[in-house]
Amino acid sequence: MTEVNNEAPVNGINVNTKNRPQKFYKTYTYGCQMNENDTERLAGQLKSLGFNETETKEQADVIIINTCCVRESAEKKIYGKIGELKRLKA
Repeated sequence: MTEVNNEAPVNGINVNTKNRPQKFYKTYTYGCQMNENDTERLAGQLKSLGFNETETKEQADVIIINTCCVRESAEKKIYGKIGELKRLKA
């Protein structure tokens, strides 16, 4: 895994969590096994930036939704989840 410099901005966003309150992330994965693997990789990157996983969407500072564009059922489920999260985080 690539080492991450917690002091440097990522895509222009300062993600330095060193001296900030604890940050949490929540992931949702819809689709195939490859999606599960991709989500695990994303979670690893967030952990390397100082984020901790949470089981509750309410506590999450970052929410990642990873879906499959091949499976239609996964694509349909995602719209409901986005609507739910939009109300929560708006």
